[in-house]
Amino acid sequence: MTNPLSRVTPSSAVVTPAAREGIDAAIGNVMAHGTLSDYGPPIGQVKELEQIVGSRDGTHQRYVMTLRGFTARDGVFYPYEIGLMAQTWELRDDNRFHIDIWKHFMAMDGTRARSAHDSMVQERGGNVVGWGSSPTTPAEAEENLAANLPRWVTYTPPTSSPSALDDARRARAAIAPSVSAPLTLAPPAHGGALRR
Repeated sequence: MTNPLSRVTPSSAVVTPAAREGIDAAIGNVMAHGTLSDYGPPIGQVKELEQIVGSRDGTHQRYVMTLRGFTARDGVFYPYEIGLMAQTWELRDDNRFHIDIWKHFMAMDGTRARSAHDSMVQERGGNVVGWGSSPTTPAEAEENLAANLPRWVTYTPPTSSPSALDDARRARAAIAPSVSAPLTLAPPAHGGALRR
């Protein structure tokens, strides 16, 4: 049996130039334009910003930047960890999405704490039918991080095509405008659909 943590690339010893350059601008974009969700323990609160390149119905890319943190009594969200995820969703002849997933977690100064490279096969209806991990080197992780961080530094919010989460919030507000509790999302049930 292999160690499931063996796929996790260890932290970088120094703040890489790619992580340092623009990290404050990227954090600022998520703080200004991200959606805050409370996932409860152990995840807690997450401010998330998503970009989709291409149509979700076919081959596309999904990029997510998250700030994990908490909202203090003063009402201000205080992040303590950065997450970056880059996914390539390739719709193949078997009518399934074959998904390449890179995940990076960093300290607030841009120091990479850990990275992982996974793959998943998902049916169009959302059922996951395969999952795997690829061992990576720190150099590969740093290269992928350097390729994906700039999109968040130069992020411009869309003027149309709001995210599905925004649509869900608007629909909820229309149904029950007097409800002021925040919308919370539960992780998908075993075998359930994953959000793209």
